[in-house]
Amino acid sequence: HGFVSCDSRKGDCFLHQSGIAVEDRMHIEEGTRVSFDVLEEMGGASAVNVTLIAVRQLATRSDDRLPLND
Repeated sequence: HGFVSCDSRKGDCFLHQSGIAVEDRMHIEEGTRVSFDVLEEMGGASAVNVTLIAVRQLATRSDDRLPLND
């Protein structure tokens, strides 16, 4: 688990491995560009439906990055 930073909203979103697409779990590491949906819950915002952004998609996506700490 860790957090995802996002330019389109204030603050980071919690990320659990269950929120990452199965095919992308082994390829995502700190600094990897990802696309995700934000699920607002009582405990805060969580990143869900997290997928890797391919290089060709970078021009059309917001600057969402997977950091931060584990």
